[in-house]
Amino acid sequence: MQRLLYIDVDTLVVGDLAGLATLDLGGKTVGAVTDRDMPVRSDIGIDSVEQYFNSGVLLIDIAKWKAQRISEKALKIISEEPDLIKGYPDQDALNMALRNDWYRLEAKYNVMRLYVPNEVPKRRFEEFLKDQKIIHYNGKKPWFSDCEHRLRHVYQQYARLSPRPAAVAVAPVVLTEEKRKMLRKARAVEFYFDHPELVAVWRRLKALVGR
Repeated sequence: MQRLLYIDVDTLVVGDLAGLATLDLGGKTVGAVTDRDMPVRSDIGIDSVEQYFNSGVLLIDIAKWKAQRISEKALKIISEEPDLIKGYPDQDALNMALRNDWYRLEAKYNVMRLYVPNEVPKRRFEEFLKDQKIIHYNGKKPWFSDCEHRLRHVYQQYARLSPRPAAVAVAPVVLTEEKRKMLRKARAVEFYFDHPELVAVWRRLKALVGR
């Protein structure tokens, strides 16, 4: 069986992918990871979040893909049904073309921001990463200051290995007041989980003050 592994450019491969070469796709055309960041798309026949995949990492059975003309189907959808495309043309179109014809890969093959548990403090990220394969910086990118992915620091670790000094640069992003508030809230949540000992002290002080 010939396979193609497609990986988006906003990713980092941090683990061995050899297991994908022989993974049983259960007769499906592609293997992909559920995109929990997307709303339910009943308008395209997807009635639950679990039915919608992220197209950033695709394990493709080449013969099945060609036989079913998936590329042609997706392009036709984009061309003839533009009202059904909601911001991610390739992803929406592929989900329509491959509806009920994709195998659910484990999240470790496409670790999007919502797949990093808040309960894992930064000090334990190294342990967490031992079981991960591909980090996907979906949404805001780690080379911009408003990135919300909790593993954005891993990108910086790899960037420092680059022969290009500019690779580690993080470009500042001008945000509206509303978006600044949202980012501050996201950073506060990170701090909360990254410093459990400080949170414990704060809770004790709050309890004393409340007496």
